[in-house]
Amino acid sequence: MRRDEAARKQREAYLHSLAEKAEQCWSDMEQNALRATASSYDAVKRTMADLADAYALRGNTDDYHRLLRAFVDRHGKHVALMRRLISAGLWREPAG
Repeated sequence: MRRDEAARKQREAYLHSLAEKAEQCWSDMEQNALRATASSYDAVKRTMADLADAYALRGNTDDYHRLLRAFVDRHGKHVALMRRLISAGLWREPAG
């Protein structure tokens, strides 16, 4: 139980630090999306998932979703990237 609590606190501390540098994270994800490699897409997926948690922890999910929509507007043509975001539950495949 203590180990779980310590891990939770460590995760929260990490997420708070990530939220402090969210602007840089979005910029890094932009650059990784433009690299268009499997490893850069994986990095985007990891950072995006952590940012989703960071914004939720701070109660800023509206901001996160607005920025995510803008990101997808710019990079949605990258099929492999979108597949990763969808499989991670970070984006929904459009209906139709």
